[in-house]
Amino acid sequence: MDLILVLENGIFKMAHSFQDFSPITRVTVATGLDALSLTVEALTTPLKEGDLINVMSFTGNMWTAQLNDDADIGDTSLSLVRTAGSRFKLNNITPIPKGSMVFIKNIEMLKKANKKYFNTHIHCYMTGNTHGNDVLPNFSQWNFNVNAGSILADGDSKPNRWASQFATFVAPTSNGTTVEKIIYNMSTNGNTGHDFEFSIWKMPTDKNGSSSQTISLVDSFACTSQNNQNYVFHREFDLSESLNAGDVLFPSIKKTGDTATSSDKFYGDIEIITSYIP
Repeated sequence: MDLILVLENGIFKMAHSFQDFSPITRVTVATGLDALSLTVEALTTPLKEGDLINVMSFTGNMWTAQLNDDADIGDTSLSLVRTAGSRFKLNNITPIPKGSMVFIKNIEMLKKANKKYFNTHIHCYMTGNTHGNDVLPNFSQWNFNVNAGSILADGDSKPNRWASQFATFVAPTSNGTTVEKIIYNMSTNGNTGHDFEFSIWKMPTDKNGSSSQTISLVDSFACTSQNNQNYVFHREFDLSESLNAGDVLFPSIKKTGDTATSSDKFYGDIEIITSYIP
């Protein structure tokens, strides 16, 4: 429902109910017709890329926009989608004056307030192979020594049992379960050219069944050996990967350069931050 005020007998009245929206901040710098961003008071509510906001001036003019980037608590700028023809771009009717209020729908506020987070840790160690295939974690420890039999690819069909053998996370619900961030620290004692790649995959589960399932690549981190075992490869990746109830995440690692040296050792600590709405 749009939020619109109408002027009647010198008094602004609501043409639509206020109850569907919550104010989150206020515009502090007047903005032109084709703005790429809004300068606002410090946020007290975090926003995500893709969130829709409504902006309303004190005269009752209304704009709708989609965020082009995440905005954290304390941020004073909102980056906006400005794709030509987008129905989410700010209307080119009139500039947005200082003091205009920024709203989001109450349902979105409730989702943010009720969101729960999981932090999944993966400890990785691999050595002793020369085949170059993806390698999966051992069933009882974080020693990656189970040969996947091939280099895994997006869209591969794999046995349903993988959901019970190699998974590090099982999605609890289809109601907004999302992988939001992955942090990598990786290292190797391998010589120059002894490179590797760590991957995170998702796969549905045939619950109480046995049908093979299609895997999808969530993210991968390719590392070029620096011939220095103390060199730590670091990466932080923000994403918004949706999961359905029962979907699992599982990791793999493979050699991508010289695969012939079985004594090379590869190490990693990986954090996966996932959210859901109960």
